[in-house]
Amino acid sequence: MSKRGRSIITLPSTTDDGEKSRIVPFLSEGSGVVVTRGDVHYVVTECGAAYIHEKCIGDRAMALINIAHPKFREELLESAKMQGYVYCDQVLPSVIYPRELETHFTDKKGAEIFFRPVKSTDERGIQEMIYSLSEQDIYARITVLPA
Repeated sequence: MSKRGRSIITLPSTTDDGEKSRIVPFLSEGSGVVVTRGDVHYVVTECGAAYIHEKCIGDRAMALINIAHPKFREELLESAKMQGYVYCDQVLPSVIYPRELETHFTDKKGAEIFFRPVKSTDERGIQEMIYSLSEQDIYARITVLPA
């Protein structure tokens, strides 16, 4: 709650016996809630980290499904489809994220830049970036000119 602070929730992806996912499609009646969903920035499991702050419910669902234990992801995706949180034809990424392609680069001025492959959870951010471009930027960056 501090100025410029971030809320991070960490949890194992499964219960101690590995039989249930700790990422669930909905809370059971009477479950205690410590932090509202609007206050959470990151959720972290041993399967990854999800940035969910200010995302729509569908993007939150996909981000959380992607950090759930792999054996529960299909079930969680089906539940999200049934609840109307994601498109009925939504699929899980078919490849494991290639972390070995992540790299850090330091430019001539000493600024460090982090490069990584695009993730399925980046879809909304990419859309928003493209929509924010001017017509000139779109033409200069995206238009393919004939050879």
